Amino acid sequence: EPDKVYKLSLVHQKLDSLPKEIIKFKNLQVLNLRGNRLTEIPKEIGELKHLQWLDMSRNKIVDVDEALGNLIHLKYLELSRNDIERLPPTIGKLVELEKLIMWDTNLADVPDEIQNLKNLQVLELRDIMMNQDTQDRIKALLPDTKISFSPSCNCKL
Repeated sequence: EPDKVYKLSLVHQKLDSLPKEIIKFKNLQVLNLRGNRLTEIPKEIGELKHLQWLDMSRNKIVDVDEALGNLIHLKYLELSRNDIERLPPTIGKLVELEKLIMWDTNLADVPDEIQNLKNLQVLELRDIMMNQDTQDRIKALLPDTKISFSPSCNCKL
């Protein structure tokens, strides 16, 4: 009975793609995909309209589809230890998001739209090579958010 599934954990299942059956769980609120082999956050994830908690850390994610912005009820998003280089501008639609955890990724910067996340309390960006200008820009976009950075580098990103 897919309508009765609210929480799904597929931790360390060696998944290299999101099982298409997941979109049948229309009432899913919690999805844990930590420690797999996923290389993207596919557009299908945007169909999980009731999702509030999503952990896709410790995968091989490079691409984050714009459909992530459809998860407007998301409060917690963890994408740490992936190869993500950029976030889509649609990240700004996640207005209920309270925690965005992205330490140890390849993120070079964030889109301006992140400033729409007025409920964001925590942004975790440790272990990411960022120069001081980039860090200052992110702080200016999110003045009321607790942001954790590693020391800045003299790198040109």
